Amino acid sequence: MQDTAYATLVRAKRQRLHVRIAAALEHDFPETVQAQPELLAHHYMEGGLAEPAIDYWLRAGQRAITRSAMAEALAQLRNGLDLLAGLTELDRPRRELDLQVALGVALMATQGWAAPKAGRANARARELCEQLGATAQLWPVLYGQWVFHGVRGEHNAARNVADEFLRRAQERHDTSAAVVAHRICGTGALWRGVLPAACIHLERTLALYDREQHHSLASLYVQDPRVAALSGLSWTLLALGYPEQARTRSREALDAARELAHLNTVAYALLFASFFEQYRLAWREAKDRAEALVELSTEQGFPHFLAPATVIRGWALTQSGEAETGLTQLRQGLPGWRATGAGLYEPYFLGLQAEANGCLGAVEQGLEIVANALDRVEETGEGWFEAELHRIMGELMLQLPKPDPKSPRKHSSGMPLQRRRQQGAKLWELRAATHLARVWRGQARLTTCSPRCIVSLPRALRHRICRLPAQYFERPLPDPKYR
Repeated sequence: MQDTAYATLVRAKRQRLHVRIAAALEHDFPETVQAQPELLAHHYMEGGLAEPAIDYWLRAGQRAITRSAMAEALAQLRNGLDLLAGLTELDRPRRELDLQVALGVALMATQGWAAPKAGRANARARELCEQLGATAQLWPVLYGQWVFHGVRGEHNAARNVADEFLRRAQERHDTSAAVVAHRICGTGALWRGVLPAACIHLERTLALYDREQHHSLASLYVQDPRVAALSGLSWTLLALGYPEQARTRSREALDAARELAHLNTVAYALLFASFFEQYRLAWREAKDRAEALVELSTEQGFPHFLAPATVIRGWALTQSGEAETGLTQLRQGLPGWRATGAGLYEPYFLGLQAEANGCLGAVEQGLEIVANALDRVEETGEGWFEAELHRIMGELMLQLPKPDPKSPRKHSSGMPLQRRRQQGAKLWELRAATHLARVWRGQARLTTCSPRCIVSLPRALRHRICRLPAQYFERPLPDPKYR
């Protein structure tokens, strides 16, 4: 009956009624204004008043983001954007900027850091920042551009944005911005395999972070910067040869994320914890972390967390004796990751696939996969896992059929050992050296795989292997036909 009576009102009268309701709420019910800004946004929108409607849709979207209600935030922010056409050209840019900044955060949280829509929202916000000379809104926009490029595997572009972020933060003596700037510089250095620099920046993040002042940054930057720094340090310290410190940092990251109760930050901490446990080959712990992340991602609709969690769970299954099931999940995770626009960690995920193929006897397929991974490293500059890929390549080459039973196959672990020494990565230097010792103990000296082993492979794979560094071969391949 109420709906029927409402429908009988002429449009102008309905609009006046909505405006009166909104004004009454503002005047008499401030607690409702605070708790339900979307209610006022609706009434002002139906009343034909675009400016207050946009302001309240923005407030509603920002409030939803702080509650991790990202789907709700997206709908509210888009309602605000739809009303921009009703504003004058003078008023439109400022309000659009605030909406685009919040929209970028919500899109990254729901669709992934590298989602094209998130990239477009941040690019538009950057244009508006430059047009308006806006500084306060620039920080989350720069973060959005950094993470967009970094997760897409565009590491040079990401580094340029991170350097700009840090320079601007230092010029303005803005501590909150500096917290985030050091965090992204450190994470980017880790991706590129520059471990000492990563450690310095991430430790600086922790030194600058003040819980009372900075705990709200999670809502502005999708993840809490302290949790992100702790997570990155767990990787870095483990690779540098400090396993106990690394485990402490990993536990601190999980504890801090759960204390904040910010769902994207919890998911981030679980993701890095599952990677961390995989790095140290603790498959039970990696499986626990990955399954917790799968559950959270499924509940919240986080495709960019679900895909890598599936990869790590697949790896854990291969280690627990369920090799076929695990390899299936390893194969499923990577396309899901790519579907979010991501290219980061692709060499890592491919390396895990290659190892699993080797365990199942599919050596040639494993070699093809790891060759693709090394091509990806060369293309993007994502160097943190490069030496491990060379080790995996070497171990797979050792499984090729021996051309002569009197001539044991020889293989090099020199490349991973050399690369890890350059990076200061004691963990993987030790892993490469341990593998090398096993080779020597098996009566196989350092350096090669015979050309006779290689000539039996498919032509495309022979060509890839012949592009490997010279350390893999005891002598140059004698005939172009091997290439």
